[in-house]
Amino acid sequence: MKQMFQKGAPAIDFDMIIGQSSSMEGDIKSGGSVRIDGHINGDIEAEGDVIIGPEADVHGNISASNIELSGAVEGNIHSDGLLKIHASGVLRGDIEVMSFVIDEGGAFEGQCNINTSNLPARRNTKDDKGNRKNTPSDASKNSTAPNKNQSESSNNNNNNNNNNK
Repeated sequence: MKQMFQKGAPAIDFDMIIGQSSSMEGDIKSGGSVRIDGHINGDIEAEGDVIIGPEADVHGNISASNIELSGAVEGNIHSDGLLKIHASGVLRGDIEVMSFVIDEGGAFEGQCNINTSNLPARRNTKDDKGNRKNTPSDASKNSTAPNKNQSESSNNNNNNNNNNK
């Protein structure tokens, strides 16, 4: 997703822009991307991205490829990609997204459903008998972690050394 609010970020071609001093009643349906800086009372459905600016106020549901939220939204959100709530963003509503990022200071109140249907299948970590197989990550965990007896032995040696002083 192109980051609109970062310095030097490439510009997004918007099919529709609702300016900061504008307000609208009704639904928006776009074959491209939409930017909202004003006030909307209605649903937004875009095939591209939706950017909700820091001064924007939206009362309605939003459906888009990717969504960046810096203003206020009261409604449900569906994204086939990333939902990013910036520090100034406030969302009250449920979300269904592939990926979700919220910056420190951002607010989200609602239910979250991360859609994992397009993720690769998990590898089988059990053998034919249902026992857990050792994986490379298991081996590295086991080689660095001291066992209980090593820990107790180390502590006893430290205690004995302290008593001898």
